[in-house]
Amino acid sequence: MMTIDRSALDELREMLEEGLNELLDEYLDDTPSQLRKLRAAAEAGDVTEIAAVAHTLKGSSGNLGVSQIYQLCQLLEQDARAGHVDNVDTSVAEIESAFAAAREALEEYRSS
Repeated sequence: MMTIDRSALDELREMLEEGLNELLDEYLDDTPSQLRKLRAAAEAGDVTEIAAVAHTLKGSSGNLGVSQIYQLCQLLEQDARAGHVDNVDTSVAEIESAFAAAREALEEYRSS
């Protein structure tokens, strides 16, 4: 699974120029708190909150071409909305791991 979609980032860079760096900063700063919310919702078994946070992460990740997190959050959101949260801890761990890889890939992209 591809971590980030460089062509989507290239398109954003063309449109936003230096504004892309601000968006990346915001994403990299905000996502850890979203992941903490997701982890807390998973531990509490709160399917409504799991779906809501997964939706938020899906949107921000999709906007920046962070395709792996987008796809994982899309699946988690669908599962939570259907009440299927048997594997929620695994899903959250996968998203956390994907964010670590995405952070590295985005930092590398930014410096290129």
